Amino acid sequence: MSYRAVLNLIKQKYHLQLEYTDTVHGPSQAHVWCGEWILNGNQTIGTGESSTRAGAKEDSARPAVETLIAYGYLPPRQ
Repeated sequence: MSYRAVLNLIKQKYHLQLEYTDTVHGPSQAHVWCGEWILNGNQTIGTGESSTRAGAKEDSARPAVETLIAYGYLPPRQ
């Protein structure tokens, strides 16, 4: 299961306000996508970079999941 899927399960279980934003940097032939997960509109809980937009979303989801688990938001059992 992907970190994005786990993040979505935690979000649904605890009714969290999570937002994802991304930006792109660099020349058109060598984009670097930067993703960021934000909790409650003001706290960054995960960031990541990748050469693809989807990769940046997944790379930033991992630290977001780890942060939420550290806060006590455990994913539902499957």
